[in-house]
Amino acid sequence: MKKQVETRWNSCLTMLSSFKDLKEVVNEALKRIGKHDLVLFETDWDLSEELCDFLTSFKELTDLVSGNSCGLSLMPLIIEEIEREVKPKAKDSAILKNLKACISPNIQHRFPISNAVKLCTLLD
Repeated sequence: MKKQVETRWNSCLTMLSSFKDLKEVVNEALKRIGKHDLVLFETDWDLSEELCDFLTSFKELTDLVSGNSCGLSLMPLIIEEIEREVKPKAKDSAILKNLKACISPNIQHRFPISNAVKLCTLLD
């Protein structure tokens, strides 16, 4: 299983993805070493799946920005997509709703739309 690096959200995604792929192995290993109290319930696995889905949307945006053809003019669209992703949905678990509530107020601070961004958007 790949290890988490606390300073990088995408390492959490990598770790969770590899973790959910090892579902049966993880639970079987915990049982074999006598750690039955640590065996994960189906709700735990559902949460890891939900977090993977949520973080995957950010990975796709990161990949877009990392590409050669990305410019400042895409920033308003990316911000809009982030705002859409962090809006709570009825099917979200309480934990994911809480995570989204923590992210949402900081979007405008983290991604300010400067005059340069506005100009690039207009000229593109």
